[in-house]
Amino acid sequence: MAITIPANTVTFLTKVKNDLSLFSNLNTNGAPAAPANFIRSQDMANVLRLLQAVLGQTSNLTAVGAGSTTTVVDGASTFVAGSMVGYEVTFTGGTALNIGQKRTVISNTTTTLTFAPALPAATATSDTYTLRAAFVDSAINAIMQNKDPATTGFCPAYPEVRLVQDALVKLLVAVGGSVSPRVMLATTAVASTSTTVVTVNTLGVNLTIDQFKGMQCTVASSGKRRIVGNTENKLTLDAPITAPSGGETVTVGIWPDDDSATGRCINVLAGGQPRDNSVLATLIDTVQTAIAAWTNPS
Repeated sequence: MAITIPANTVTFLTKVKNDLSLFSNLNTNGAPAAPANFIRSQDMANVLRLLQAVLGQTSNLTAVGAGSTTTVVDGASTFVAGSMVGYEVTFTGGTALNIGQKRTVISNTTTTLTFAPALPAATATSDTYTLRAAFVDSAINAIMQNKDPATTGFCPAYPEVRLVQDALVKLLVAVGGSVSPRVMLATTAVASTSTTVVTVNTLGVNLTIDQFKGMQCTVASSGKRRIVGNTENKLTLDAPITAPSGGETVTVGIWPDDDSATGRCINVLAGGQPRDNSVLATLIDTVQTAIAAWTNPS
């Protein structure tokens, strides 16, 4: 089922992206606010709610094979492996004990959905069911309550940027998209014997002390490492890498990570600093474009 994003949703998303890009606050009746301000929690929750709603709910799908109390087999649908995780499956017909039961998809292949908890009875051929995008419901609820689901405490008045990023990335991954970092520095490494301090070619312009603190970087094919501080030409990392021999590509940036990613930017705090707003604006646009190109299972 091809997806069409409603015009009013596009209008709202465009306003949010523009306000993020301008570092203004949607709660100021259009008047630009200080760059440190962030848009309202309700607005970020609505961005997630609208994008998730666009993915919508399928019409009735029909099982084509016998499953189990935790699986439904539907080789006639157009599932992409892993793409339905977090969807809510509701059984609408067929096996009497299962009708009306709702479960959350925890994994899927191209033909089989696995969900939890178990159903009262095993699924059977000709059982009917619907799927509803629900994978960022918890994030929406947490934002509206100013809570971080990863902790027992409350967030500040503005939602954590990380929490919003996580939810947007989940939406993006669900439609087969991928995320790219906002690159802050692209250069090469100077030969060194250190595995945690990388000397970089600054191209004749010294770095500002600690300007990249809290961001992440990659050196050649190493995984992401967090930068705990920097001097005018050296980056100190939170975990070792292979000592550079010189010439390796060094990329410093902000990676929007989902909450299952290792090395995620957990220290991006609330408050809507300009660089965080810019990342969010770009990420919303990326998710919107990916959803518009997505086709729901049918």
